[in-house]
Amino acid sequence: MNLLGQIMFAVPNGVAFVCDFDNRRPSPDWDTPAQVVAGSEEAIRIAVVHGQVGLADIRVGWGEPSAGLTAAYEGGLDLEFGQLMVTDVNDESALVVGVEPGRRTVRVFIDSAPWPSRIEILVDEP
Repeated sequence: MNLLGQIMFAVPNGVAFVCDFDNRRPSPDWDTPAQVVAGSEEAIRIAVVHGQVGLADIRVGWGEPSAGLTAAYEGGLDLEFGQLMVTDVNDESALVVGVEPGRRTVRVFIDSAPWPSRIEILVDEP
């Protein structure tokens, strides 16, 4: 993985969101309780380790995932303004990474389910 940015934090409610910083839209809900990632072209919702249990290490980059991670999601994400944001439900902690504006293919990899503590979000650009 070629790292663009990283955030390690206690995630309230165990839910992280991925969207365009300047064009925030609602994220989809999970289809089943066992689903770790739900996504649409507007936003991605990721179940992560709850902040009272431990820290979530979320990395954004491009290329291939790190060893030991499992694919959890792949889909298109509208990053119209080119500012991919990872945040918590309260917007208390956030990582914003500049990417090429437009519709990007995003892949999410996790270390374990149902509450991953290491998450890699890969965008389809160098």
